[in-house]
Amino acid sequence: MIKLRLLMPILVLNSIQPGRTNSSTQCLIWCNFGPAVQTPDGCLCGIKMNGLERGPFDAFMGIPFAEPPVGRLRFSNPLPLDPWEGYLNVSAPKPICIQKYDFYLGATVHGQEDCLYLNVYRPKSANDKPLPVMVFIHGGGYIGLSARPSLYGPEKFMDNRKVILVTIQYRLGALGFLSTDDRSAPGNFGLKDQALALQWVQRSIGSFGGDPRKVTIFGQGAGASSVQFHMMSPLSKGLFAKAISQSGSALSYWNEAYPDQLGLARRLALATGVDEAENINSWQLVNALRKVDATRLVNSVDELKIWHNQPIILFRPVVEKYVDKETFLDEDPKVLWSRGRYQKVPWMTGYLPAEGMALMQAIYTNSTLLQQLLANQQHLVPLLTGIPQTVVSDRYFGGTPISSANAIGLTRVGIEIP
Repeated sequence: MIKLRLLMPILVLNSIQPGRTNSSTQCLIWCNFGPAVQTPDGCLCGIKMNGLERGPFDAFMGIPFAEPPVGRLRFSNPLPLDPWEGYLNVSAPKPICIQKYDFYLGATVHGQEDCLYLNVYRPKSANDKPLPVMVFIHGGGYIGLSARPSLYGPEKFMDNRKVILVTIQYRLGALGFLSTDDRSAPGNFGLKDQALALQWVQRSIGSFGGDPRKVTIFGQGAGASSVQFHMMSPLSKGLFAKAISQSGSALSYWNEAYPDQLGLARRLALATGVDEAENINSWQLVNALRKVDATRLVNSVDELKIWHNQPIILFRPVVEKYVDKETFLDEDPKVLWSRGRYQKVPWMTGYLPAEGMALMQAIYTNSTLLQQLLANQQHLVPLLTGIPQTVVSDRYFGGTPISSANAIGLTRVGIEIP
């Protein structure tokens, strides 16, 4: 757990103080001469955090980069936040995006909808030149995790003293990826949140001493897939110079959208108790879902599962049917990638052995679930892997059925090259 070390009390930072003229000097005074940055949006007052070996660094946590995606903005493209007058206290992490992280047994709903915040960590350096910037997109299967420093701490990067680190949050689950395949809810809201955060970086990172021309985006799991999606998205063009994907690909089966997006949205509405969910039009459907309590909405996804927590990722990136200037993805990513229609930037990617353990650990540690999987492997293996059971058996198990003795081999499925 990261320990935050407070400086002397900051001058009555209730949040935003209106009615004052912004300037770097005034910003420093407002922040009681602690970490202070005057951005194009307004003054930010941060905090000192301790590194692992090389002393403290500046941390600015919980910086808003979009209007809260609540009410009428639920299931809508993100809107940039208006500048504020005065100063904003960004000395502590903000809540995570509401989620139920079903990779773990017994997961519960936590977090909140108002979650579009990012963190900036700045090292102490004698280098007068602007520093390169690394922007991290967290993983979690598009359904969980966050940018909180207790989960993805910046200390190693800050001890290096050679980069500025930015970590971002984005909407998850149905709130981030529900689509009706039309303009009512075009989808990809979580990816559009990420793109808006990258726009914020281009506009504001210079104020922190960063170089907007030297931005590297990197991510793990769903964050790695997101990086690859940004390479193909017209919405992200020119927002970064390099990219790194760690243990994830936009071309993997768990990034393939369900064929009937509107039907999936109707099923969710039925599970939440929306009247006439099967008969109302898409616009009425989305408006009705906007009124559902967020916790109930997230919990209701469980009623759409077929077995255990599967499909674990129901709401995914989609190809948007109606194209406009806010469209994130307008063509099949496999087609875009195969035809070279992506940003030609340096890109590094890789994976680890037994990547599938993240999905399979809950099954291996529960004898009932494991026996159900083995007894119904013809139907359940494709649900878990996106590959027919016969192909999995031939490729990974020498043509023999999967048994309790060799089931650990499922952790390799989709990772090894046959």
